[in-house]
Amino acid sequence: MPTKSVKTYHFFRANASIFQFISYLCGEKVTTTIMAASILNKIEYLVLLVAAFAAQSKISEAEAYRYLSRYGALALCEKHYGIMHTLSLEENLQTLQEYCQKKGGTL
Repeated sequence: MPTKSVKTYHFFRANASIFQFISYLCGEKVTTTIMAASILNKIEYLVLLVAAFAAQSKISEAEAYRYLSRYGALALCEKHYGIMHTLSLEENLQTLQEYCQKKGGTL
């Protein structure tokens, strides 16, 4: 059975545009054949946040991704990954919602 990392790798290889965007946010050059563990951790964390935000807001994951990207929340998460991944999911979702609202979001 493939590990979580292998499944995530195959998901992002199949969805190269998302992978390229997230690797751009991480500020590191990444190829689809070699992926650093720190990049994979950030990607998994961002995917988790987008999915949880979508569920909380009762919108699709694609809509949540576009919303969070539009208002700069994904860049915020990447920038402060070192702190945010140690906090609870609920705290982070509340932070994302408040941040987007301050930037003009309506969810």
